[in-house]
Amino acid sequence: MEVIYKILTLNEWEKFQQESIFLGSALDQKDGFIHNAFEHQVSGVLDRFFKGAGELIRLTVDPQKLEASTLKIEANRPGGDCYPHVYGSLPITAVLQHEKIWH
Repeated sequence: MEVIYKILTLNEWEKFQQESIFLGSALDQKDGFIHNAFEHQVSGVLDRFFKGAGELIRLTVDPQKLEASTLKIEANRPGGDCYPHVYGSLPITAVLQHEKIWH
């Protein structure tokens, strides 16, 4: 499976580094899973959820390093695009790369 991406605020990234585990943003926790995206979906996610946010962190995540049962590819709505969702936590050991981006 191809890599997946997670967008974090700087505060979320700092906490993730300190704790070595990410339990999700407020939206993730509300929805019951950690929202991620495939590469072709990242710009849409940035426009929809992070417009004007300024400096952010884009994580490249290796899905092979997640517990297999926690990753599900699901439509965001009936007939909609399928996104990778992590039901559980995201371990820092699954992060292949992080980079600062602006939006």
